[in-house]
Amino acid sequence: MSDNPFSQSKLSAARMRFLRNTAQQKNTISWMKQHYNNPRWEPDWEVPWESWRDPFMACMKNFDYTEKRIIEIGSYFGWWFSEDALATELQDAKQIIAVDVIASLKEKIKLNLTIPDNIKKKITCYTTEGSDLGIAKSNTIDLVFSFDTFVRLPLPVLQEYMKEIYRVLKPSGIAVLHLASEDMLDPEHRLYENFYSIIATEQIQELITKNNFTTSKMEYHEQGLILHLTK
Repeated sequence: MSDNPFSQSKLSAARMRFLRNTAQQKNTISWMKQHYNNPRWEPDWEVPWESWRDPFMACMKNFDYTEKRIIEIGSYFGWWFSEDALATELQDAKQIIAVDVIASLKEKIKLNLTIPDNIKKKITCYTTEGSDLGIAKSNTIDLVFSFDTFVRLPLPVLQEYMKEIYRVLKPSGIAVLHLASEDMLDPEHRLYENFYSIIATEQIQELITKNNFTTSKMEYHEQGLILHLTK
């Protein structure tokens, strides 16, 4: 792990790849709805998922979830609520809100046998139109987190999500977000051809300051940036 792996040469190359796929990026939400609502879709990782999941897991294990209201953006089938992930830590949480663009979110989580029943009872599912957290009232959420979702979203969608995250968080509430680094666009590390949005350091900083967040920590890893924010 380095302080900042963004090199100008890699950024330029990655931006060129990103710009060549502008049309696809503009239709990201529509693409995701169609793609992830396909019952036959299964992940096809070219890079071991653990290599980029584990650093995020370590961050999430450090929180005290007691009586906390939590939102996950990009829940899909609820892996982070499972026995393999945060089920033990979430036992004392007050409420868990699972957010995704897929219409079958509630059914997928219901059918996920790795999520204990006591955790399922805490989960409320919300199908977003793409960047809204309309299910949550302002200043009511203690923690918002997202893994392997924001890496796929173009900057305008991220901007809207950041506004919503700030709105729903309580004062001193926390957001932990997984964003893309240029390494995810390198041919040796690419997971899905031409479907990762890259955000430069200055753009990340603009997202933070424009939405009045305080940066608690930035962790750079080979497969992305883990951003810790405080309202």
